[in-house]
Amino acid sequence: QPDIVFVKADGSIPLIIDTKYKLLDSRDKKLGIAQSDMYQMFAYAKKYNCDRVIMLYPHIDKLEEKTFAIERDMSRKIKINTVGIGIDLQKNKRALLGQLKIILGGPNASFNS
Repeated sequence: QPDIVFVKADGSIPLIIDTKYKLLDSRDKKLGIAQSDMYQMFAYAKKYNCDRVIMLYPHIDKLEEKTFAIERDMSRKIKINTVGIGIDLQKNKRALLGQLKIILGGPNASFNS
């Protein structure tokens, strides 16, 4: 099962997030993402009829956001994002929330939609 599933009131699933505690390789074209992890995301997209899947990794320098399309269904996308995990949540919850808002759709993104 995915780590985080966003469910609308009508039961549809607009977004799935799966967290990975692995380091990416910015020098690799595929970022060092395991093929099995990518297949897992494709399976989630199909099973939950979800067009937007995010794989969330720990932050590394020099890595841009990357998006992969599912070849047979170009409307479904798997986005690769990173988040800083060196945050003391007791002292700075807003920093993590700020990062997540940007990942989910910009600084004005809402967690209530």
